[in-house]
Amino acid sequence: MSKSEFRQIAAEKVCALSADEKREKSRAVMESIFGLQEFKEANNILFYYSLNNEVETADAIKKAAAQGKNVYLPRVPAESAELEFCKVGDCSSELQCGCFGIMEPKPKLQKETDKGIVDVVIVPGVVFDSDCGRIGRGKGYYDRFLADVPAIKIGAAFDVQLTEKIPAREHDVLMDYVVTESRVLKRKLNRTGD
Repeated sequence: MSKSEFRQIAAEKVCALSADEKREKSRAVMESIFGLQEFKEANNILFYYSLNNEVETADAIKKAAAQGKNVYLPRVPAESAELEFCKVGDCSSELQCGCFGIMEPKPKLQKETDKGIVDVVIVPGVVFDSDCGRIGRGKGYYDRFLADVPAIKIGAAFDVQLTEKIPAREHDVLMDYVVTESRVLKRKLNRTGD
């Protein structure tokens, strides 16, 4: 199957989940992520602000900030193909709807230039596989961004977004973990993409 076929199948499965199911499953995903030792020890976390068909992150963002962690969110400037990220304090006043309909930091918030400060990145995706491979929305923003980020990369997904094996390309970045409501998958070492 092609990546677009994988995307379509996963999207249909996620759409079949009720709002309550998504909320409950999202809570379980985030509970598992917060339980990972790498997350507990991290100071700087790059989250994503969830869309309706993704694992919800709003409560997790607040919880991480309440734990004293520095929370960052991505931003896609309209004129750029590169993902930026900014430190945020109050999501209710510091975010706006971006060029892809995703809530992101307002332009007034200064972008962070040092990717090395990020300890953990929580990564959205449409499909993940058992080798911690990821299929995103097809624009390549996260793959380009994550290619040279030394942080722990954690894919957040629902069980219905998992498949055994997805087609991978050389530039596709593997996750260190993929976390769903019922599983925590850890990437095996010495695989393509390491």
